[in-house]
Amino acid sequence: MLVEQDFTPVVTATCKEGYMTIKVQTNSSFIGAVHAKDYRTPACLAYGNGSSTVTLGINLYASSQSQEYCGVLVSNKTEERSLPVAVRIHRTLELADDKFYVITCGKAGFKNARNETSLVSLKLMDKNRKKRLQEVYFSHPYIIRAELSRPDGTYGIRVKSCFAFNRRNNSVQLIDERGCPINKKVLTPFIYSEKEGHADSELFEMFQFPDGNQIHFQCDIGVCKGGCGELSCSEDALPSRVIPDDGLLLASTSVFVLQPGDIPSKFIYLH
Repeated sequence: MLVEQDFTPVVTATCKEGYMTIKVQTNSSFIGAVHAKDYRTPACLAYGNGSSTVTLGINLYASSQSQEYCGVLVSNKTEERSLPVAVRIHRTLELADDKFYVITCGKAGFKNARNETSLVSLKLMDKNRKKRLQEVYFSHPYIIRAELSRPDGTYGIRVKSCFAFNRRNNSVQLIDERGCPINKKVLTPFIYSEKEGHADSELFEMFQFPDGNQIHFQCDIGVCKGGCGELSCSEDALPSRVIPDDGLLLASTSVFVLQPGDIPSKFIYLH
């Protein structure tokens, strides 16, 4: 008998710097398998070792040709990333008591005061704040924007804990957990416009990592009923009162970085 008691694993996940870390806790010794539902390759699979906990790390940005690709699903509307996961009691057999989950990397929406689902998205804009870009030029200035799909005047947002990273897991933190820039020479804090329903940060010069020309940006978005209050990032300022988040969302976007003089293969403007 493979199952002596009800198999009720507790599955949690965290997403940071392009990786989803899935933690499975069981109510007894676990020697089964945790894997992306349709992928049993080494990058997408972890075996239990007899303890009650097993952890699996998934590359959220691996291309479909990569050995690290695990079938991550990407929403065209919100850029949320989700993954179907199987937790199997036996390493090789498929059993009726196996459990299946779809794990999403952070929420991208919340219910506003009108009971509508308001989504939050992250995008790069031209410096005139008119067009969304998916291809940008190295050393040129841009705007990073976090935007609500249905602003209602009741909820505000604060953008914090922003990272830029690439597929090789190189990363740099841009905004700290308060919402202040790590380096003020790189970008400004995000300023939220209640009228427009978005928060903008000025990126003074586009950068890139040495290996590869694609960069991913990811930010935590705090949602505050009644607004998030003023943010002070000056070194001599008194610590500002932090208004608790009514919810924490996750937003991300990706761009390709071209060198000045390069002719873009396809400049995509998304409104």
